[in-house]
Amino acid sequence: MSTGEPRGCKRTGEWDAAEFLDTRQKVIAYLNLALEESDDRVVRAALGDIARSWGMTQLSRETGITRDGLYKAFAPAAIPASRTS
Repeated sequence: MSTGEPRGCKRTGEWDAAEFLDTRQKVIAYLNLALEESDDRVVRAALGDIARSWGMTQLSRETGITRDGLYKAFAPAAIPASRTS
């Protein structure tokens, strides 16, 4: 049965930035790159990646926000509560 992929190629998993944000310097560089984009969605996604790299359970304990609330806040479809011009 053919998978439609070239012979000998393997399917790879989805890349997750959170797995590579293992030092303070990497987190700072990653966030700075996201801020350069001037796009709320990119910044929110970067903050979500950083939060996951730290561990949502630990972040939940430290902030008092539920894990579910944190995941919802950093979801791609999340809408900012307020916006200043």
